[in-house]
Amino acid sequence: MDPGFLTLFRCSHCRTSSMRRSGGNLVCDECGRIHQGHDGFFDFLDPARGEPTPASLEQRLMESELVARIYDRVWRPTFVRVVAGRGASAAAGGFAGEFFIHKHALGIDDRKGPLLD
Repeated sequence: MDPGFLTLFRCSHCRTSSMRRSGGNLVCDECGRIHQGHDGFFDFLDPARGEPTPASLEQRLMESELVARIYDRVWRPTFVRVVAGRGASAAAGGFAGEFFIHKHALGIDDRKGPLLD
């Protein structure tokens, strides 16, 4: 794992960003909580907070296959074309258009270290 990512993680218990790697796990330097690592993935869920609330009708709708297809085929490409504008060239859709938005709107060239999307 890139050490730059450690500054992006927050402890689920005390909310600080002072994390260090210990074996396959992440350990919070503030409270000592161990976040278990499994095959490169880390569990930041806090079991003390209990189960999440049941999904509402709106949440279930947003997770439906129909909305996912509409989003992938219509909403996202339209958003990319609108936001990217003329500067993204004629091929504004897809990865090239999204990269253009990220590069110019977020100033990727000016930043060092990893980015999370």
